[in-house]
Amino acid sequence: MTDFEFLPTIPIDAAHTLEQLTARFQTVKDGLPELVKNSKDQYSRLGVINKEERQIVVLLSTERHMLGVLDFAGATSEDLEGWQTWSSRTAPPAEAGIDIEAGHGNGGKAFMVRGSLSEAFIESCHNGVRNKMGFKNDDRDRQFLPGYAKESGRRVCDSPEVGPDKRLGSALRPFGLRLPQLPASCQEVFSSRRSFALVNLDCVRDWEGKWPGTVKRLAADVPSDLATHGQAALTIETSCVWVITNGETVTGKPLAISYPDPLPGFEPIEISVPDRLADPLTEESVGTGLGEKILQLRTSDRQLRMSESTKAINVIRVRNQRNVVGYWMLAGLAPRAGSAFIYGELRLPAMTGQHLAGAERAGFADTPLVRAVQTWVAGRVEDLAQMVERSMAKETRPEERERANDALSQFRDLMRRYLTPEAVPGQLSSEGPDGKSDGPRPEPPTPPKEWGKKVDTIIVEQGRRRIAIAQGTNVPLEYRCYEKTDKGLLPVRNADVELLTEPSGVAAMGSSRSISGVSEGRTVAWLRDRATRVCSEKIEIEVAACSGVDLVGPEEPLLQGQRTEILYSFRARSGYRDDLLLDATTDESGLGKISRNGIFTAGYREGVATIRVRYGPGPLDHTSLAITVGPEIMPLRRRGGGGDIHLILMCGTEAPGMETYPADQRSHPGRELYPTIIEEPQFSNVVWLNHRSKEAIRAGRPRGGPTGVRGIATLTFYQFWR
Repeated sequence: MTDFEFLPTIPIDAAHTLEQLTARFQTVKDGLPELVKNSKDQYSRLGVINKEERQIVVLLSTERHMLGVLDFAGATSEDLEGWQTWSSRTAPPAEAGIDIEAGHGNGGKAFMVRGSLSEAFIESCHNGVRNKMGFKNDDRDRQFLPGYAKESGRRVCDSPEVGPDKRLGSALRPFGLRLPQLPASCQEVFSSRRSFALVNLDCVRDWEGKWPGTVKRLAADVPSDLATHGQAALTIETSCVWVITNGETVTGKPLAISYPDPLPGFEPIEISVPDRLADPLTEESVGTGLGEKILQLRTSDRQLRMSESTKAINVIRVRNQRNVVGYWMLAGLAPRAGSAFIYGELRLPAMTGQHLAGAERAGFADTPLVRAVQTWVAGRVEDLAQMVERSMAKETRPEERERANDALSQFRDLMRRYLTPEAVPGQLSSEGPDGKSDGPRPEPPTPPKEWGKKVDTIIVEQGRRRIAIAQGTNVPLEYRCYEKTDKGLLPVRNADVELLTEPSGVAAMGSSRSISGVSEGRTVAWLRDRATRVCSEKIEIEVAACSGVDLVGPEEPLLQGQRTEILYSFRARSGYRDDLLLDATTDESGLGKISRNGIFTAGYREGVATIRVRYGPGPLDHTSLAITVGPEIMPLRRRGGGGDIHLILMCGTEAPGMETYPADQRSHPGRELYPTIIEEPQFSNVVWLNHRSKEAIRAGRPRGGPTGVRGIATLTFYQFWR
């Protein structure tokens, strides 16, 4: 056994370490919830458990760039002594109640230091004494050092205070506020307790250097940001939280957690977590601990990935017995279309200590319990997402949609016969930057006037001899079925085909005309029509086991409507591979689409699109890439030789020429969120009719009856809403 002579202290750059630990809490969005949570915790420590007695007020001054959090619990010098220590292993005290969420004692202090460019302090009156302690953030050498305030040369520590009402009035004055302007319930609690604590931040980092209008807009977002933030959830549930901006109460009543309206027919689901789960890495059984272990899943009636505000809801928040310790984004946990309508919470008391990734409370360590629970949750979300997708598909029967599309096709033919077409904007070339083809041309073929009825020939992959995909991925398979007639080849819609392979077990037919990589290897495959037994030519399918995929996208923002190639390289056993077809999705609907060849088309909306590429069978076997879509629009080319009448399709119908895109990107979903008539650059020369829009439902509602379009779908959508 080696004998050591140890140093007296741990060699560490404390300031640099704290900079790393506290970086996440420097914004109002992530820092303010920590302060309101601290106020709730102090009420709990003092035994105040009644919600009406737990009054918390968020104070904002957009003119002076000040922010404050006021409670009427009050803090003692002993409380502040415990509060001083960064990353305290004793916070909260062992006797703390289960609704005390303080973890390492960093969150609130971190926001006071990193969220303020000048100074931040906490001032309190409690039991007849006053304390004031804080940070000088414009002094880099002392930035993380807490200190007592000094007045008249004496530090404010247990200083006698006989007039807490006057002291509170003085503390409120910089916010343009007087004591009688506080909500009546706050005045009642203060009158009873004669205590308060106010955390005050000067020169809020998020607001400094911004236009006054921008600061007001940011302040206006504070109530909704708090109501949807995981770290504020328990505080809002158990306390009365108000927001006052520039002396005016902007919340007519205390904040409440607002949930989106659920999808019709989908009530919240609660699933008990099993006592033991399998670790997907080792397949060993892992105990999930004691206590109440519940997964709660909810649905939203609108897609949550449409905007940044609702995108934050599209997660599974993970809570142990005391605290929300992190979250899993559903776009990564279950990257399919239906999961965009789901959110929820996992309650697992065992998710503490070694299973957490650090003081930032936003991630998890790679432990058997985390892997096992994450995989189990992904499976439950996948099940619900499939139910959501099936429910949406049933809203309009396919035969009714086809009947409506046939009528629209006849209407379009009349337009072509009797209207003089004008030159209309075309779409960019289907080739990527290096000339590689994306497969189908961007202008979809005009549907024929006639459709075939039986399958006489099947063309797979446009005559290619081989394709390669990663194990565990689900990639669109390009094939077309035709009937041979004296008029030529007529395409057959919705042909019932099956995939045959030799040897079996390597690849399988997935849903929505896709192929799945089951196991590593090579197989010869062909398609066969179940009715006519006609077979396609044979192709070779290679399935490669991969451990990851590297993605490289454009560094500069894309123009709206611009197409670009995403460079990718799979890490396979044999080395790096760039010839595998992609199982790729875009998290945010409307910001763009990506094909199996890696060609990304930006949408006509400004924002950040998250591309997600799967490389393996595990629920987390995918890599993401963020692509910025800027405010400028790509100049569209005009086709030579005149234009054509746009193809008119009902939402939910698959657009021609989209075979190489995932199933959920081949059509427009429609629904109430969108207008009745939709045009998007990803679908060249297609005009979508959204029969689920609010306007369409109102127009289709028969007089005197509440059934609307959904109740009369058998009349071909009520003759296009009369």
